[in-house]
Amino acid sequence: MRTICLTALLASLPLLSGCASHALEESSVAAGDITGTAERYRQLLDADPRNVKARLDYASALSWQGQYRAAQEQYSALLTQQPDNLEAMTGLAYSYAWNDQYALAERQFKQALDSSPDNFGVQRGLAFTYLRSGRSSEALEQLKSLQQQHPDDLEITAAIETAEAGVIEGSLKRDHE
Repeated sequence: MRTICLTALLASLPLLSGCASHALEESSVAAGDITGTAERYRQLLDADPRNVKARLDYASALSWQGQYRAAQEQYSALLTQQPDNLEAMTGLAYSYAWNDQYALAERQFKQALDSSPDNFGVQRGLAFTYLRSGRSSEALEQLKSLQQQHPDDLEITAAIETAEAGVIEGSLKRDHE
């Protein structure tokens, strides 16, 4: 009996150390330290290539570090395996948006909304994609809807002000043409 228990314990050590490493990495990120984060997640992923959480976190870390193309590759690889993974769809959409690939971001956010129409993070990402791409009217409509759901969200309130200014500016340009 002791041999079986010891064998089971020894077999689980890599998994336990991987879980401990993952938890340690998450606490570093939560504290704002992203230095080397992508590399450490890559090491976790190298140890277990089928680890979905490690792949998602690796892709997120790449995005945080401005390595958008590499992040997109990781999210896309995961979506090949799990086409309905909402976290991967959303992460891919944000990485497109942060890399100023607004058409791709919009398409990916809309695909994520098809899977989860009430998802605040996805709705918000789409609204900010509209805003960043200069589509103030569409952003304003989306942001006002979000503000009804989250009236105390200061970032949405500020984005509404930016979108309203963009709508006014666009209207003034059209009047002078």
